[in-house]
Formats: sequence, structure tokens, C-alpha cells
Amino acid sequence: MLSLVKGRFSIVYTFILAYIFASALLRLGFFIYSWSTIDLSFGVILKIFSLGLFFDFGVALFSILPYLFYVFLTPKILIGSIFDKFLIYILLLLTFICTLFSLMGEVPFWEEFSSRYNFIAVDYLIYTFEVVENINQSYPLPVLISVLLLLCIAIFALLHRAKRFKYTFTDKLAFKRRFIHAVPLVFLSLLFVFFVKNDHAEFSSYTYVNELSKNGVYSFFAAYRSNELDFDTFYRTLDEDTSFEMIN
Repeated sequence: MLSLVKGRFSIVYTFILAYIFASALLRLGFFIYSWSTIDLSFGVILKIFSLGLFFDFGVALFSILPYLFYVFLTPKILIGSIFDKFLIYILLLLTFICTLFSLMGEVPFWEEFSSRYNFIAVDYLIYTFEVVENINQSYPLPVLISVLLLLCIAIFALLHRAKRFKYTFTDKLAFKRRFIHAVPLVFLSLLFVFFVKNDHAEFSSYTYVNELSKNGVYSFFAAYRSNELDFDTFYRTLDEDTSFEMIN
């Protein structure tokens, strides 16, 4: 157990726990924001947060995979070298930026669509220039970028203070020991990829409840793979009888 917090993989486990905690706080915020439209029975609330925890764990694994592969495959002789430190800092910086950006972006997306990321978000990614221009007009983009960078600096400072980098750069684990840490996490990631579908979170007839159970990043990639959007959910429609009457 000590090797989980005081070893080469300490940042991996710290990140997974921190991401789950941050995602749970975000889910709680959305839950409070949408309070009046949610079934407040204990069973439903329990399912929302338990399913949410499950999907958050999956996304935490995916997010830290590049870093995990690096600390797993790095030759023992390079551990603690300048090359090792440089790559670890770069990998973590990119991981933190992408993670924080996705979490922060979920707030305005939920406010506008009452939903996790979906194919609309995928469409936004395709038309990046137009979206950035729209965001720049609606939100103080320089302030948001500054906040993002300050949060990254704060995370690095906390990791240094908790001696996570010290453990990472000094624990020269043998490859067999690293195998024990890395392979189960990679295996769990593959289980999510091949067996866990985003619609497994949809246990209710209420859209808000289902969306709260999901994770935004998981929903984003699910939408990218399916390449579809539920028309009836996001567009106003008429029932069939009324539509035929108007046509006739």
C-alpha cells in the first residue's frame, strides 16, 4: 500500500483519485443546479453518483494512460535523469491542461444544453475557429486561460509539496514491479473501451438523471464514435398527427 503513494506510480494513483473527486464535485454542482427537474428518491440519487463514479474512474484511467505508459516503460537507468524529469513534466502539464479544460468546459455546455458533451461538442471541435471566436465574445478568454494555467501551477506545487515528484524520480523500480502496477490499470482501460457503453448510464426516463450519471469526456468520445445526435431531445418537434394535419 505504501508503494501506491510513495513510489514511481504515486502520481498515477493521486491523479485518479483527484479526478474522481473533481468529477464528483462537478456532478454535485449540476445536481444542485438541476434540482427542480430531478427525481429525488434515494435510489435514483444513489444510482446517479455510483454510475458517475464508475464512468469517472474509466475517464481517469484514459486520461493518465500516456503518463502511465511512460513511467512503466522507462529504462531503469533513465529514472531521475534530466530527460526523465523533462518528459514527466511535459506529459503531466498536457494531461492537466486537457483535464482542466474538459472539466471547465462542461459548465457552460450544461448551462446551454442541460447535457454532458454530445455530438454538438464534437461539431464544435470541427469548427474550432468559429467556436473560439464565439467563446471569446461571450467569455473573458484571457481570464479563463490565466485561471487554467494558475490551476496547473497550483497542482504542480501541491504535488511537489506532497513529495510525489521526489518519489517518482527516486524510486527505481524493477520492470517486474512496474508491471504489477501498470498492467492491471491498462487491462481495466481496455475493459472500458470494449465493454462499457455510454448508454449503460441511461437507467431513467428522465434526461437530466441520465446525463448526471454520465461523464462528459466519456460522452464526447461516445458521440464521436456513434456520429449521431438524438433529434427529439435537442430540437422542438410536433407529434405525428399535428404534422400530418399541417401537411394536408
